[in-house]
Amino acid sequence: MEKLRKLKEQHENDLAFTTSLLAASMSAGVNAVLDLAQGRQKDLDIASSLAINQLVGSANDLSIARQEFDALSTFIKETTSKAYNQAFLLDVRIFP
Repeated sequence: MEKLRKLKEQHENDLAFTTSLLAASMSAGVNAVLDLAQGRQKDLDIASSLAINQLVGSANDLSIARQEFDALSTFIKETTSKAYNQAFLLDVRIFP
């Protein structure tokens, strides 16, 4: 009977030790996965931040290009108007 009790006690101790090893192993595995996930999240955050900055920069570039296009359009209209006026004045002088 004593031998059976000692075997049972040894089995319980072995089971407790194995369970603690398994828990430690699982904890280390979960921590490793969480660390990888956090690293991936940081990488994604950096990539999205860079993409957003590039989009904002592109939008600013488009806005500047639009302003330059508008200024060029105004310049062309004014120059064309002046050219027509000069042509009209020359026409009036040449053919009164």
